[in-house]
Amino acid sequence: MSWFERFELRMQPSTVTMRRAALWSSTGVAPRLLPVPGRAAESKEAWREPLQVAVQMLDDAQARGGALHVVLSDHFARYALVPWSPGLIRDAERVAFARLTFSQTYGVLSDDWEITLDENLQVAPVIACALDRALLESLREVCSARRMRLASVVPGFVRALNRHRSALRGDGFWVARVETGRLTLALRDAGAWAALRTRRLDDSDAQALAGALRQEALACGASPKGSVYLIDTASTAQSLPGWSVTRLGAATGAAGAAPAARALAAK
Repeated sequence: MSWFERFELRMQPSTVTMRRAALWSSTGVAPRLLPVPGRAAESKEAWREPLQVAVQMLDDAQARGGALHVVLSDHFARYALVPWSPGLIRDAERVAFARLTFSQTYGVLSDDWEITLDENLQVAPVIACALDRALLESLREVCSARRMRLASVVPGFVRALNRHRSALRGDGFWVARVETGRLTLALRDAGAWAALRTRRLDDSDAQALAGALRQEALACGASPKGSVYLIDTASTAQSLPGWSVTRLGAATGAAGAAPAARALAAK
């Protein structure tokens, strides 16, 4: 039985990792990793195969009760930078405005996506993320069937930003998170978030990554060089030509740090 345990699932297109520990402990048994058959990272519901593997891992662990934290690949999330707008105070108003921002970035965003954004009112743009509602409902069903509590569901970039917030210095820099096949970037300028970009990344070596950074900087009117905080889960790029790089380690431990954008969780 696992009533007093917490489980963390990291779902990526090609692998799923599970960590297991007591609720009151920061350590646990060695993580277990399983490959995902039939990887389809760019399909509409690419999360379904990793979820099947995650369910298998929970069943193998005889998970019953306890808390489940889920960290999702950025392949399964959409991001947008929502500008500040005076007069938007109620959550429903802010989410509706965020949905409009997403539609301008990705086209019409259907009601099949749930949106969350920074829960603190700020006179500045805030980071928002959207996840497929079917994915969230499936996770809730998985937990319900096992009498587990779905404690948090958070995309990788948001979680990394949470974990490394205290290490970010200065008024102007990029934060870049690299995982296999995906690059997510946020630009900090004059003490506020100024741009948020995500793109496919076929090659994550130093030259390709530096080139992608330059392209995205130029696309949003920023300098094609400067400082970048690099979170490289693919562990390939050691330095980036033309950029001053500060490498940040991959976050470890259970999800649930103070959020930069509120973690999506079951209600």
